[in-house]
Amino acid sequence: MLGGAEAVNHYLSAVGGIIFYIAILFSLISMAAFSRDSARRGVWVALGLAPLIRIISLALPIMIELSQYLWYIVVSIPILIAVISVMRTLKYSPDEVGLNINDLVLQLLIVLEGIFLGALGYFFLKPSGWTAGLSLQSTLFPALVLIIFTGFIEELVFRGVLQKALSALGGWWWMYPATVYAVLQISQGSLWYCLFAFVISLYFGYMAKETKSILGVGLAHGLINVGLFLVFPHVFGF
Repeated sequence: MLGGAEAVNHYLSAVGGIIFYIAILFSLISMAAFSRDSARRGVWVALGLAPLIRIISLALPIMIELSQYLWYIVVSIPILIAVISVMRTLKYSPDEVGLNINDLVLQLLIVLEGIFLGALGYFFLKPSGWTAGLSLQSTLFPALVLIIFTGFIEELVFRGVLQKALSALGGWWWMYPATVYAVLQISQGSLWYCLFAFVISLYFGYMAKETKSILGVGLAHGLINVGLFLVFPHVFGF
């Protein structure tokens, strides 16, 4: 259903995509309300963050006009409020969703991998650069926005809250957030980038599972975005 909503958004209209996502969110809330299994109820509640992210990110540009960087900040505020609300509802502590500094050396190595992964992702997506050049003045603020308000918050949602909820089902369910995240990349218009996002999400999920921390993957995700949209369009120039 998430894939269908994203396809409607990309190939037909943003308004149609929003309506589809609202229907999905309502369905998940209904399933959570009527589920008698506490683990599955937690999954439905946590999974509701995925359509909510897309509803907010698609609807806000329609309602108000904002600069690109301010748009990311404004979108992130209601998402962060929703994440905190879900954590309180499911009684997840910050440590349980990976907000800690476990295995600090390994976390730093994961962060550095974000630079390489950003370069690799660029060759799949080849986006236009957001800035006219690579000066510190033009890239510092956008880089901070991408690291904090895209990379880290998205990892809090997918590798933090959602993966925690799905892990309660046991088995390989901890891998499911990678599928959800990859499906939400359909609007990028590149099948190869969707596959790239799926593989990287699996890797991030595994590292978050093993270290019980999202510090490294959150910052690495942010660096991937910095590379994609700020650095490598100027470095490779095509």
